[in-house]
Amino acid sequence: MKYTRLIELANVQELDMVKIAFNEAGIHYQVLFENTLQVASVYALGNGGAIVEVADTEVEQAREILSELGIELEFDPEEAKFEFIHKFDELTNKLPLFGSLEVGYRLLSLLGLLAIMVGVVAILYLSRITKEKLVDSLWCTTEIMHDGKKLQPKTHMFIEIKGLNWCNEGIRFREFGDISLPGFDSNNAYGNWEYRKGGVIVIKDMDIFEDIYEGEYEVEEKWNGIVQLTSKRTVIRMVRR
Repeated sequence: MKYTRLIELANVQELDMVKIAFNEAGIHYQVLFENTLQVASVYALGNGGAIVEVADTEVEQAREILSELGIELEFDPEEAKFEFIHKFDELTNKLPLFGSLEVGYRLLSLLGLLAIMVGVVAILYLSRITKEKLVDSLWCTTEIMHDGKKLQPKTHMFIEIKGLNWCNEGIRFREFGDISLPGFDSNNAYGNWEYRKGGVIVIKDMDIFEDIYEGEYEVEEKWNGIVQLTSKRTVIRMVRR
């Protein structure tokens, strides 16, 4: 049976009234995008809604019923409203599993998926630490790993300070490229560093412990505030003090 698009309704009550009248008159009809009325009102996608189609042989009878109900025929089949949702339905209704959902649920699922993707991208972006965050702060090392083995730093100091907000095994990134790192039963190790785009730093020209510290590091800020520097051989975890 072939159907002709007769009218598009943006009011749920009007749609129910039309369905009741068509059922009583024995009109063969189908309603497209019935859930669109609720979905679209929430997301402000347009002013139209559900499309009512009737059998080709019953168009004139259906028009008379609409006229009796006081519903004007302003629908142009060639210019359907809610074009985005209608196109979306055509593109997705044959997809496995996803296509079996009502178009409204499909749209909400897609919006939810996009929101998750945006959230993941935002988290990845925010986890990148900038040069300004590194410079001129004391970073307390919580762990240093080299070639898979945990190292225990022990820096010789004139005065060892103890307290909750202080650490003796710290790292300092200076604005003009100097860096100091913890020693291993020695004085601090000194060298140079540079910040590169994409959250990467390079540590070089170390006076001692070159094998441990020198290299290119990816910088990542974890959700718990720990900043992790990762090179091919060394992992340094630190927190701001």
